[in-house]
Amino acid sequence: MKTENTEAETTEAKLIADLKLKYGRIFTVEIPLDDDDASKKLVFYLRKPDKQTRSLISKLATGAVPEKAVIAGFNALRVAGDDAAALQNNDDALLSAEDALIEILRVQKATIKKN
Repeated sequence: MKTENTEAETTEAKLIADLKLKYGRIFTVEIPLDDDDASKKLVFYLRKPDKQTRSLISKLATGAVPEKAVIAGFNALRVAGDDAAALQNNDDALLSAEDALIEILRVQKATIKKN
């Protein structure tokens, strides 16, 4: 059974395709703002972090206000979508964003083989 894409899905797919061409890997992060209304959410399109961005986030995360690391990380990696400033006024959204950022920053583990 074939499902038809809505106009919004088609537009989002084109946006993601364009961003992938420009930036490579793209992460779509959806952060709920209201538990009772799924339509109320922030949407961010983030690029893959580079060494400089990882360093910035690491320094801020160990500072006096670690929440700044989340905002700075989203600002540095954001290539489209909502403004990261919207996270500052919602503690639940900020914590959700933190979890997403940790996942994006996770580095693949190397495999060690004993020969």
